Amino acid sequence: MDKNTLINTLSRFGQPDPTQRNTDFSALRLTQADAPTLLDLLLYSDELNNQESTWFVTLYAWRALKSLNTPVDITELLTALELYQDHDWALDELPDVVAAAGERALAPTLAYIQDPERDEFLRSLAVEILPLVGHDHPELRATIVEQLTTLLAQQTAETPELNAFLVSALLDLKALESLVVINKAYEDNKVAIAIVGDFEDVEIELGLRTERTKPRENPNKWLNQDDEGLEPPSQAPVPDDIANDDLFDRLQQHLDYYGHEYSIQEVAGLDGLFAAVSCAPKMIMPTEWLAAIWGGEDYMPEFPGQAELTIFVELIMKLFNQTHQHLKETKKFQASFMSTIDENGEQILNVHSWCEGFMRGIVLGQPPLIEAPEMQQMLTPIAIFGTPQGYAKVEQMSDAEVQEWAVQIEPTVLKIRNWAIAHAPKLKPMVNTVKVGRNDPCPCGSGKKYKKCCGAN
Repeated sequence: MDKNTLINTLSRFGQPDPTQRNTDFSALRLTQADAPTLLDLLLYSDELNNQESTWFVTLYAWRALKSLNTPVDITELLTALELYQDHDWALDELPDVVAAAGERALAPTLAYIQDPERDEFLRSLAVEILPLVGHDHPELRATIVEQLTTLLAQQTAETPELNAFLVSALLDLKALESLVVINKAYEDNKVAIAIVGDFEDVEIELGLRTERTKPRENPNKWLNQDDEGLEPPSQAPVPDDIANDDLFDRLQQHLDYYGHEYSIQEVAGLDGLFAAVSCAPKMIMPTEWLAAIWGGEDYMPEFPGQAELTIFVELIMKLFNQTHQHLKETKKFQASFMSTIDENGEQILNVHSWCEGFMRGIVLGQPPLIEAPEMQQMLTPIAIFGTPQGYAKVEQMSDAEVQEWAVQIEPTVLKIRNWAIAHAPKLKPMVNTVKVGRNDPCPCGSGKKYKKCCGAN
């Protein structure tokens, strides 16, 4: 088929079902001769991807390639990881598409992972391909384990996330033979434990122990508490009519004092989190979003006593209720972006922190709003400022382009809220379904992959 015929044919499949990862293309009678056109469709179809009525055509193109065992140049296909790095469906399915090539996928994938010029996130995503090949082709398992083990031994502490994905891949392959190298990586502090756990977790995963012998190491060592001059948060009673400036200041004290690498860093992020939670079609319990503030239950702070915890909860509930009520009643949402002063004395709105907080909240609940296919396009103005993939795009934008995207954030929140209200009766909890963005770092801030964090519910 020529390209236009393929586009018309694939578009007839319509919006994809988020509960299905495969599509039956048998009626199309595709052959390997169609593979180059499918690849061209995948790599050079910006107009299709930017239209609500055709964005899914490229999804069917990569699924069709997979159904043919991906008979294309794998090096060229791997460029799709960067092209689609902000497309959750693609990040979820493209590793399987590459893996369908079997042994032909190994050398190009290894070269991609070893390229230090590439983004660490994309290199980590490519690691996912290797165990998929190993499972589909058991005769290649030993070779893949050796390659992964060598890669892990060669990496430095400068790529902890990549190293964690290498460990995860070895665990997927039950690579007992790699235990010495894995242990050495942990001893050298080269592995991000928030993604794959510590060495005891590795031993449990490999069946070498049944339970832990020591408490799991918590990344939030409260290092900020050791900073000279950093005082504990104020324990003064919280007035019922506390002024916003005082509320924000006291909450920031808590974030500074108890915060860590995976927690929300600024009050603007809390407002973003609460805006997303308030958009949910079903109530999200405070126990769930409280954990999201710190990056998950494993990373919640241990307050000195009940009095300190009570103060924090009172403060946080005031901000939550304020954001929730505003979004519920307003027709023109105003986000609490906060602001900072740059070296030139100019005021800078802190949209990044706010959007990062919103992205944490959008993965919460059952079902989470991020599972809805419509969110792919709707979330774009927020995801650009609130995800690692978006940051790279912002860096390439002019000031005018950044402003054009930033002014869309607040209207987007209302659009998401209104969509959720309208579709609430139709949204059903998803059980045993494909989880959007399974290879993406979970927006809740835990550092874990989405499929092993909020997407595991």
